[in-house]
Amino acid sequence: MVDVSALAGKATQPLLALLALALLTVSAARANNETQWRPEGTLAVPPFAYSFLAATPRGDLLAATFNSSNPGDPPMELPALLIRNPTSARPEVVELSRHPFEPQRGYGGIASDADGNYFVSGDTGEASTSFVRKFREDGTPDRSFANGGVLRPGRRCMGLEVLGDFLLVTADWGQVLVFDAETGRPIGATARPPRPIYVRDIAIDPRSMRIFGVAQGGVVTWGRAAPWEASNYYFRPISQSRTEPRAGEGISVDPFRRTVLITPVRGNTLLEIEGSGRVTRTVVTTADSNAHLCDNVISFDGTVLFVSDILDRKIHVLRRPLPQEEPVVARATPRTTTDETTTDTGETAPRPTWHRSYTDVVQMAREENRPMIVYFRRPDFDPCTELEREVLLTNEFNRRAQNFVCVFEDVTRSRLLAYRFGAHRIPHLVILDPQGETLAEFSFDIPADALFAAMEAAN
Repeated sequence: MVDVSALAGKATQPLLALLALALLTVSAARANNETQWRPEGTLAVPPFAYSFLAATPRGDLLAATFNSSNPGDPPMELPALLIRNPTSARPEVVELSRHPFEPQRGYGGIASDADGNYFVSGDTGEASTSFVRKFREDGTPDRSFANGGVLRPGRRCMGLEVLGDFLLVTADWGQVLVFDAETGRPIGATARPPRPIYVRDIAIDPRSMRIFGVAQGGVVTWGRAAPWEASNYYFRPISQSRTEPRAGEGISVDPFRRTVLITPVRGNTLLEIEGSGRVTRTVVTTADSNAHLCDNVISFDGTVLFVSDILDRKIHVLRRPLPQEEPVVARATPRTTTDETTTDTGETAPRPTWHRSYTDVVQMAREENRPMIVYFRRPDFDPCTELEREVLLTNEFNRRAQNFVCVFEDVTRSRLLAYRFGAHRIPHLVILDPQGETLAEFSFDIPADALFAAMEAAN
């Protein structure tokens, strides 16, 4: 068995500076303008006005709800819900917490961190009373967060996202605020868009650190930066707005096809949008033609999509075949090499430092203009042990890896990050350029020659 400490290096310095822009891309092997999603039915769960959805580290669902009663009716206590085993025939629904909301108001967003703690935002319609609350996995308030577990930014709080130590909050329909997810301390904020645009929900791509937002049925993005330097983000629209501002409008990133998914208008249509703006449409036939589909989230293996339906009080289920498993090389033009550079000379090469946290070393790669190798592993798992012994800890790999920032993530502790990379089969290895563009990706059976060729191309 390979000693995990052999892949570990010294802790890196805190992340400090600007990230360059990296577009959300779809590899040629995966790009497809025909929908792969096939409506299958709805979850066997109690009827709630389900709005925003999120995944937990266990692969379960978090669901927020909405008060759809008529104006003038009394406030209603709304639950935030945990749906265990959502892909099973009998999901278990657990009520985590409740909060009163006036009619046509509700939770603005929901998200989980890597430890299973969850965050909910409340959009009351008023800046002074809107909030973000943090709860432990068992539903008890985390009173060490902000002011007794409640953060009140003095802004209308909508969509949420968590990446590492950073909590991202969509505020006032067009700005992203960043807080320390542990303490609630303010870290920064994006600049306001150059014109009014009604961003309702956000999702972040951990490879490029780009933030995607849904606004009136269109997709916008913030790029060229990272959450820890939010003021440096550059804003631009990807697709045109299609409708009026909507209270229930969600967005997610498909980590397997590297696209964004939205339900942009009243009805039963799901849109899948690539970084180029190319659109694929799916009709959710289990939903009414005048449905109000809201948010969506993909299962950990990439085969199931859950879509919330506020009006019909359902969660629709769609399925697709397993995502592409073969190694993908997005930039497959390696530089010209000589025998000297492709043949192991027998000389011992220094071992590269293997860092233990992806989010801790992203900035290093950007600042030093070095490509990254991101390796997802599991302790005591034979395929990982074999890959490390026969490839990653060899002199040949060490020699080729001198210009790379190398990092490994233990999926027993980093399941959400692995999910966001689409790493549902372990070992999983991704080569990124300094801006976060995917150059190559491998799952489970990783041939040394293919890996070395991809590394050569990345250099």
